[in-house]
Amino acid sequence: VFDAGSTATRATLASIQLPITGEEGGEEDQECLVISFRGSVRLLNWANNLMLKQVVTQIPGASPRVRVHAGFWRSWRSVRSDILVALDRALSTRPPNTPILVCGHSLGGALAQLCAADLKSTLGGAEGPIDIRVWTVGQPRVGNRRWSEHYASLDLPTTRIVHSKDLFP
Repeated sequence: VFDAGSTATRATLASIQLPITGEEGGEEDQECLVISFRGSVRLLNWANNLMLKQVVTQIPGASPRVRVHAGFWRSWRSVRSDILVALDRALSTRPPNTPILVCGHSLGGALAQLCAADLKSTLGGAEGPIDIRVWTVGQPRVGNRRWSEHYASLDLPTTRIVHSKDLFP
């Protein structure tokens, strides 16, 4: 388990049993790794939220025209290497194709989307397909139209729950 408690961006990696729909369409309890991001709590989180400029991502396969919110990107990059190490360790002791659920609320939802796209692009190559699903609540928009197109091309099953009165839709 990874818990970035010492950083302004907080993420947790855990393993739980969830009903996961398999290829045959049946539902069964299956172990699932969960990467969860919290919303804004600390002053640094809010400072990153206000970094509205869009920057080019370093996600493999993304065009230089794909741009994302600078503060969200900075927050994701602050925990990326720790998450990759913890995820590699967790996956090494589990069956192939163990599903990964990436979730978050508000700022955490934006980070969940960046994390999932990065993981899919980084890990989804030589080792075969990687099963990543995304659930977010109150997630603000992450990037420009090209980002949206790139994210859609990754074919990541995503559930994004928003309310019409959310401050940042």
